[in-house]
Amino acid sequence: MEEKYKEEFQNLNNYAEELKATNYESTVIVKSDSNAVFDRMYICFGALKRGFLEGCRPIIGLDVCFLKGLVKGQLLVVVGRDGNNQMFPIAWAVVHNENTETWPWFTNQLCDDLEIGDGLGWAVISDMQKMGKKNSGKELQYQFWVTARSPNEPEMRKQLDAMAELENGLAAKEDLLEHWPVQGWCQAFFSDVVKCDVIDNNMCETFNGVILEARCKPIISMLEEIRIYVMKRLVLKREYMKKWKTNYAPRILERLEKSRKLAMATIMYEGADPLSYLSEYFCKEMYKKAYMHMLNPVKGQMFWPKSNDGPLLPPLVKRMPGRPAKKRKREPLEGKNRNKLSRVGRRMTCGFCHKEGHNKSGCPTRQQFPGRPGQTILGRDVMRPASSISTSQLLAQKDSYIQRRKEQAFSEDIIPISTQESCAQPPNKGKQKVGC
Repeated sequence: MEEKYKEEFQNLNNYAEELKATNYESTVIVKSDSNAVFDRMYICFGALKRGFLEGCRPIIGLDVCFLKGLVKGQLLVVVGRDGNNQMFPIAWAVVHNENTETWPWFTNQLCDDLEIGDGLGWAVISDMQKMGKKNSGKELQYQFWVTARSPNEPEMRKQLDAMAELENGLAAKEDLLEHWPVQGWCQAFFSDVVKCDVIDNNMCETFNGVILEARCKPIISMLEEIRIYVMKRLVLKREYMKKWKTNYAPRILERLEKSRKLAMATIMYEGADPLSYLSEYFCKEMYKKAYMHMLNPVKGQMFWPKSNDGPLLPPLVKRMPGRPAKKRKREPLEGKNRNKLSRVGRRMTCGFCHKEGHNKSGCPTRQQFPGRPGQTILGRDVMRPASSISTSQLLAQKDSYIQRRKEQAFSEDIIPISTQESCAQPPNKGKQKVGC
């Protein structure tokens, strides 16, 4: 296994030259120290770069995940969102660790590729988790997510007051308002330029989960598995678009159906089409632009061009005491299932009393009154007559219903004499007509 790692580092510069030769406008950078020891590598394919700029919103998410193979390191990733609100991988880099040197280097390369410039009109999401590290406590962190999802300023102030009443909540509230502008974490103050209201970085987490097995492999094998996954994804999304029944993305239409009834009623009152209020980022044409570019395959290793930089040496392996960890340490409010998004911060609505703050199983109204308006409970009398019925009452209703049906059937069998005479017909020879 160690020989495999060494061999792939020796061919890493040749692999970089092959990527640039087969994929037009791709940015592939490999850096090493003075002793030809690998330091870092950055990859941004031209197909992903053009697809994101032409068909996606100007919002990106930055994240980092650990490499789990023999040679440790970290993978910096940047992921966007397509017109169907799904992840769109853009670029990634392999570094020793994230620090004040590797992150600026990575973001500078990214700004050049995406032509971000001074950042005006762009939104960047990062998973720094400062709130959870400075202010521990499950209730406090949960209240922060509820505050961040506030749709307007009065609701935000109400939730901030609720945060201040918790243990250490007042200090957390003051720190939040003093060091973190509300325009960067509360939905009520988000700009509508980027057409996105997400407050989490789940798209990057999803991408990191997809490449989990690849992160256990040697460097070229890992990078190839990521490239093949992205190449197949571009094709699958193009085929998926052909199945759309409308001109807008299915996930966006689903969200439109769940939107607030007041807003929909206002639009319908004006005689307008709700679809006309959707941004062009969500239409089929923009989605097609995002996935229209091809990611070309790579030839076999024997056909790779020889790099003038020569072979590289793998970085030194530092073996830590104890068994190597395979899973990262999760935050208290993170979901345990990586294939299912966390429900933290979502407003829970009861299906029984339709009030917020609890679900049906813990509804105090349901516990007080077992029945529900219009619901039938056999053999039991409860406080609300409209919501229950005893067994004797139910049997009486059944007998009454049967009697009414019998009377109705009897009345339908009696036909007036005038009607019978009008229906009479003289007999015909041969075939006879049946009925009136």
